[in-house]
Amino acid sequence: MLLRIGLCDDTQEDLNILAEHFNHYLFKNDIDIEVRQFTSGAELVRAHERSEFHIIMLDIEMPGQSGLELAKYLRYEISDETYIIFTTSYPEYMQDSFEFQPFGFLTKPITYAAFEKMIHKLIHKMLISQNTRIVVGQNGEEHIIPLRDLIYVSTIKGEKQMLEYHFVNGIMPVRGSISELEASLAESGFISPARGLLINIRHIHSFNGTRVLMKNNTELPVSRRKSKELQKIYANHIIKILN
Repeated sequence: MLLRIGLCDDTQEDLNILAEHFNHYLFKNDIDIEVRQFTSGAELVRAHERSEFHIIMLDIEMPGQSGLELAKYLRYEISDETYIIFTTSYPEYMQDSFEFQPFGFLTKPITYAAFEKMIHKLIHKMLISQNTRIVVGQNGEEHIIPLRDLIYVSTIKGEKQMLEYHFVNGIMPVRGSISELEASLAESGFISPARGLLINIRHIHSFNGTRVLMKNNTELPVSRRKSKELQKIYANHIIKILN
């Protein structure tokens, strides 16, 4: 599994330190990591909207939009699944950061020992957490993909027992049935809004009772029979995020 990590700090020196820490971590651990650096919150948001980061390390004190304001937007408007680690020179901000459910808090100057402990703990949590990955078979190969990257699944018209998995970064045809997949993902935030569809509630942008708009701008139908159920599940999901 490739872990996409975004680093945001208005000070290039601090970004360089974190990048060096990640390079050192890569040498010591057998894991695929992609690290991108940003000196402004706007740049980070644009990149995150195109393809969500699994982990974001975010400086709290930045000119313009603060790290806390940015975290609020990232958490409530884009994704409640991304792990956020705050970095700062002022530990007194720690209490204010709890509202946005950060995984951790690192005080500058960030030593490698503190960094390694935090990142190792987080990656370990991600890899062993239940209901976070799906194994998808295609052409005799198995792909392990985070459920957070799966937007929705649809049947392929005219193709018996064939599905299309719509991911953040593409589409994959896979043999299977919606009913079997729905049963296996019932406890992982997936629901069927209509015949031949299974959607990830984390990727719902809006819902009006008859149509659901996903975060990739795909509009999908909602059957009358499933409308109330979807409305209830989605409302509970939003309440959970806000609390």
